[in-house]
Amino acid sequence: MITDEEIIELMKEPEVEPNNEEPEIPIISNYEALVALNQIIIYAEQKSYKIDFPKDQIQNADKANTSKE
Repeated sequence: MITDEEIIELMKEPEVEPNNEEPEIPIISNYEALVALNQIIIYAEQKSYKIDFPKDQIQNADKANTSKE
């Protein structure tokens, strides 16, 4: 007959060894993603004379952002 201690041992969750190979990717909320996208759009508009962003790419990103609101 199986003892109480053996039952408890069988029901315990196996200990998971930490995986140190790859760091866990943090979960980003929709709000955080939209805030980041807005910051990129503002940056691109302010610095567009210094960086090589075609205006149509900025407008496409802006359209994608405004369609979500």
